[in-house]
Amino acid sequence: MGTGAVVLMTDHGSGEGSRVPLEKAVELLTGAPPLSVDARHFMRGGSGRVSFGRTGFRMEVVSEGFVVRPEVLIVYEIPPADRWRLVAFQRQLSIERSLSFGADPDAWRNATDKRRTVDCFRRDGIAQMQTIPLCQPDLGTALDAFERLGQDAWARPTVGAGGTDVFHLTTRTHLSAALGHYAASGQDWLLSRDARNVTQDG
Repeated sequence: MGTGAVVLMTDHGSGEGSRVPLEKAVELLTGAPPLSVDARHFMRGGSGRVSFGRTGFRMEVVSEGFVVRPEVLIVYEIPPADRWRLVAFQRQLSIERSLSFGADPDAWRNATDKRRTVDCFRRDGIAQMQTIPLCQPDLGTALDAFERLGQDAWARPTVGAGGTDVFHLTTRTHLSAALGHYAASGQDWLLSRDARNVTQDG
């Protein structure tokens, strides 16, 4: 059983590609590679188990022969659509706050659901471009929002997908195409006024 190790927990089925660079970064900083574990074991329905005792926090995946008492746990590269499945694990982490900072599932939800992000920014007085959430809107509703934002706006899904499905809309044709795209994929989305801080000449 490993003790005092840095454990890197990511979704090994994710295509984001952060795991290998993170492993290299940990090794560069600590002199030793982290122990890598697939986060899916610790999601709802997974076989991973955690426990607390006098000797600290313990993680175990019997099928992988993985048993460790980590000194540091890094949780990263969890696809946004699957983050809710990790909530029970995160709530267990909150007992051992020194092990992994920033593991609060409510904070993750606020960062994952961009509607909640916008609401938090508004609540805390953080400047942002005017944003209108759209929940499976019809064309009339989407067009009204587009016109309120000056017909120069950015569309993005409420649950991010690594920068995909983001569109710059400046015409009704653009808007109609985005509306169809989000409707076909079943995504709610946001329209945000363009900040106009980037021009064609850079």
